[in-house]
Amino acid sequence: MGTMLEYLDWRGDLKFEKDPFNDVDNQLCAQLSFIGYKGLVSEKPGEEVDMAEAIAAFFDIHRGKELSLGVIIPSAIFEMARKMAVAPRFGETRLTAYRNEINEDAQNSSNQLQWAALTMLFEDETMYISFSGTDDTLVSWKEDMNMAVFPEVPSQKEAAEYVNAVMAAYPNRKARIGGHSKGGNLALFAAAKCKEEFQDRITVVYDNDGPGFSEEFLRDKGYLRIKGRVRNIVPEESFVGLLLCHDLPQIVVKSSGKNIFQHDSFSWIVTRNRFELADCIADEALLVEKTVKNWLSEMSIEQKNDFFDALYRILTSSDAKTLTELIGEKRELLKAYRLLNPENRAVVKETLKKLLGEGRKVYTEVLPAVLEEKMNENKEKKAQTKKYVTCVYGSSLYDRKKTIKIKRKR
Repeated sequence: MGTMLEYLDWRGDLKFEKDPFNDVDNQLCAQLSFIGYKGLVSEKPGEEVDMAEAIAAFFDIHRGKELSLGVIIPSAIFEMARKMAVAPRFGETRLTAYRNEINEDAQNSSNQLQWAALTMLFEDETMYISFSGTDDTLVSWKEDMNMAVFPEVPSQKEAAEYVNAVMAAYPNRKARIGGHSKGGNLALFAAAKCKEEFQDRITVVYDNDGPGFSEEFLRDKGYLRIKGRVRNIVPEESFVGLLLCHDLPQIVVKSSGKNIFQHDSFSWIVTRNRFELADCIADEALLVEKTVKNWLSEMSIEQKNDFFDALYRILTSSDAKTLTELIGEKRELLKAYRLLNPENRAVVKETLKKLLGEGRKVYTEVLPAVLEEKMNENKEKKAQTKKYVTCVYGSSLYDRKKTIKIKRKR
């Protein structure tokens, strides 16, 4: 059992020509765009810098400082970057087109956005266009909420424009496009909405535990053209990767984490040059998914928008701009809730009440059915085992084993 960091130790000395690009390499590239390369990597596609030099320059600039990407993004990304910079597998990689855009328009939900992207150019004339996931800023989280309200959000549209620009700058390169969490969503949206001539050069799209889309998007012609080239990778107890609408087969991987913490891909278990696969999504994750989806389906677009706007007002009521800054602001948040006008306060209260009610409904109606199904499966497995033992060894052996088991219990 290993991790992505250990994978770099084991496989980092092998070039792609000896050990082809795989799902683990994809996740490493998806995580690399979380680091800020402003001033180190040009925003303009075509202006390139050696990856090892850019990463070394980043650590030189931050020497002596405590490095952090916020309260939810794993700090293991920094160690990963160091290892990638010296690994022969990525030794000739060049970086270009780093973008990190943010718009905190508190008055207009349709303008709020935060996204980042980075393009990696490999020596085999392919490239990986990497979109980062939700960062530590509050507006980034608000845009995630907006995905449950609007069929498209600004980051998605700009991601498609970014892909068009990069593909135009490198007309002879095949492209992989990917990202983790919201980055996976942006990667798939951009691949579906970019120009058709560029779609033909996309070999694979990696959606790593990213939230889904509207039903309208799943009927889009661009999406249907690219759909067969998507690898949708999620952990056993996925939460983010089950949100909204999906219609893709899932590659379910094992994780050393628990519940929501499985979203951290550094907890995904690596064996040799691949993620270790699980049988299916865990029942607990499916129950949470059903709770959230039922809750959202019971609200109109206006109700969802009003709720998320009110929630964002509460979160941004202080001077905090990030989740890290928000920690310890519980009193301020409670004060902000009380200062909401009666109408907005009622929206928040009623919406959260619906969520709790939906949770009770799922766990009182759906959970018993799931447990009963599991019990029936176990009974069937026991019956099959008894049938097999009786057939091969005779009934006396099965009865003798059963007697021994009873005696041990006593």
